[in-house]
Amino acid sequence: MLLLLSLCVLCGCFGSGNRYDDEAIAKYQEVVQATNAMSATAYEADISIYKEVERKQRIGKLNFKGQMRFTDADVELSMDMKLSFSGISLDNIHLYYKDQTMYMDMMDTKIKESVPSEGQSMASLLEQSRRQLSEDEIKEMFTSITFADETKHVICAELNPDIILDRMNQADYGEDFSFERMEMLLSEENGTWKKLTLRMDARAEGEAVAVDIDFRFSDTNAIDHIDFPDFSEYIDNASADVTENDKYGDMETKL
Repeated sequence: MLLLLSLCVLCGCFGSGNRYDDEAIAKYQEVVQATNAMSATAYEADISIYKEVERKQRIGKLNFKGQMRFTDADVELSMDMKLSFSGISLDNIHLYYKDQTMYMDMMDTKIKESVPSEGQSMASLLEQSRRQLSEDEIKEMFTSITFADETKHVICAELNPDIILDRMNQADYGEDFSFERMEMLLSEENGTWKKLTLRMDARAEGEAVAVDIDFRFSDTNAIDHIDFPDFSEYIDNASADVTENDKYGDMETKL
């Protein structure tokens, strides 16, 4: 229901394109700066995938929630996830990140994998994403950014599909993907983002696909620790005595 209401607001936000409200841009920069400076947050998200842009047939759903803390050295993260796609469902997937190591608990298998020393830590990657955008960069990334109403707590932003796709291609996401529309609704509370709703129409390998994302934040700057499980039970991914075929065969058995 929350996602439906958010999408109804989105429908009234967009349409004319190339609209820039200087006050909304300044508000966006202000809230992004405060959000980037937060020490911790809890989060929750619902993602729905549809076969057509009319959104009549949902083919996939992903739900996850967890907590994130930002330390001086790195990031700590917990995530509980469940997903369903084309009739196949997976529940009780647990992901953790601590001390530059990723841990995964799925289908009675517990594995861990360290971030390569020559690679970048999650903290360094996050720091890159936290770079404050100038007004010109914002206008390049968004074709429209305005307030949703007179309260000025909700921002409507229409992303530039070409810019986003270019960045995805740079990250080797493949060339058989294109965006036709990307609309975003950002709600702030007490100076930081409280909710983000993203509505995307795209084409993947020539087929139309639509994705709706509802992302919510809570307990901002109010989390002083994350309760992690006993990681001694997790084995190195490289030495796990399970082949890829065994994993998928076991998945089908469990489903």
